[in-house]
Amino acid sequence: EKLAIAVDLMGWDGLMNVTRENIATRLLGHKKTSSREAYHSLLNTLAEVDLKYLGPERAVISPDDIAEGHRMINHLLRTGMEFYVEQSPKHPKLRRYVSPTRKLMGDN
Repeated sequence: EKLAIAVDLMGWDGLMNVTRENIATRLLGHKKTSSREAYHSLLNTLAEVDLKYLGPERAVISPDDIAEGHRMINHLLRTGMEFYVEQSPKHPKLRRYVSPTRKLMGDN
């Protein structure tokens, strides 16, 4: 019955593709790519920033302060992504650096 539902939803070709990908992932693991390595490096760096800058040694103690620290880190990350990752010389787009909802390093 499950097979019939899967075939109805995806067709035989779709089901075969999902099965092939599932088997490949189980046998070979996830494909290592430079973008995946960079992404994991970013996640590790964010964890390091969290532990290094959002703690008692920087007087960030309360849950609200930690949440605001995460918010600030995300604002910086978003700005960096917009200006360095998403920007294209072939398709330039003006972007607001700060806004009423995004503050960087102080009040706007």
